[in-house]
Amino acid sequence: KGTVDTLLSWTPLLPTGKPRKTKQFIDEMLLVIASDTVPLRPKRSEPRVKKRRPKNYQLLTKPRHRMVVSASRNKK
Repeated sequence: KGTVDTLLSWTPLLPTGKPRKTKQFIDEMLLVIASDTVPLRPKRSEPRVKKRRPKNYQLLTKPRHRMVVSASRNKK
């Protein structure tokens, strides 16, 4: 959220037409973004796991009356 806020507040100030000024501006903006630390978030756990188990079925990508099950599915 802090990065988005920084980008939104700095974007209107972006110099146009001068590549050297633009590069300096972007470098300063990146320093501001890098210095913004993430606050401590106690009692939060964000495990890296898959939320859903894989299933042995095709995805329903068409209406049910038009869906055709692939031939490889009929062998199982």
